[in-house]
Amino acid sequence: MDIVSAAMSLYLLFPILTDRQQRYSELIKRNLTSSPQEVEKRIELVKFLGLEESQYSIPEEPVSDGEELKTAEKKEDVVEVYLRDVHNHLKHFEFGEEKFSVGDKDGLRSSVVSVNGDTVTRTSYDSEYRVVESIVWKNKSTVSESVMLNKKNWFYTDDEIYMTEDDFEKNIFSDTVFNDRKLPVKLSVYLVKQEKVEGSEDKAQKKNLSRVEYFDYDLQDRMTVEKTESYEQKVNETTGRQKDVVVYTSEKRYEYKDGFETPDLKYFEDGKLRQEIQRVSESTYYESLYFPGGAGVRSKYVDETKVEEKLFLYGENR
Repeated sequence: MDIVSAAMSLYLLFPILTDRQQRYSELIKRNLTSSPQEVEKRIELVKFLGLEESQYSIPEEPVSDGEELKTAEKKEDVVEVYLRDVHNHLKHFEFGEEKFSVGDKDGLRSSVVSVNGDTVTRTSYDSEYRVVESIVWKNKSTVSESVMLNKKNWFYTDDEIYMTEDDFEKNIFSDTVFNDRKLPVKLSVYLVKQEKVEGSEDKAQKKNLSRVEYFDYDLQDRMTVEKTESYEQKVNETTGRQKDVVVYTSEKRYEYKDGFETPDLKYFEDGKLRQEIQRVSESTYYESLYFPGGAGVRSKYVDETKVEEKLFLYGENR
């Protein structure tokens, strides 16, 4: 374990909350092995966290015959490690390349750190154990290389949940509104740019609205409407100020019929019907495409294979 991975384990100090965690804690002496690599890794972590080494003595593993020796060797391939403090509180868990640490931080009820392969993720929870923040870093050997890749924050009201996300790799910021059934109802996506401050060498972060998506659902939580508004930034010739302007809209409407798992579909561009799918059975459906000028194509599909196609003018052969 490198120093960065060990540093992430400082987000521990989390009291035992469930019977499962208690059982994990009790398994510590039975899950640690005498593998030199595991001993070295365990001692490094324990010392770095300032825990008491006496809590984590490793039992001798009796091997009476060749069969048990094979079992012990297999056990060392993927070793489960459980660490707890002097109060028997679960502090750290490892399984192969996966590492989890739990603890209190900044008045939050708890936080969980997961080290897995190329990334490190820390998830924080409030006093009601609702997630409030999730941050992902690169898992590198130096602090300068361990840059932040993604950050999400959740905000809760009586009726809605809000989530903001910073994607630092793609330079995208988004915010999502969820309804009381935890389904997304609105997503706003912004492109983030670094622009020079007028009269200065400094740069400021600017968010330009890229698109807004809206979602509706029926009483069975099935999506019925999916609408997207695409935006461009244009300058007002009178005021000289930049504003977000809708340049394109698209909308999908889903209709669920009894006896069908897959819904019918109507697709609109800028309010005009461009595609329609009508199901005859789960394996058979008709697709109609409508083009500007009044022409269209109607096709029949059976088991996802086109078996019939016909051209038509609007209002004919429909």
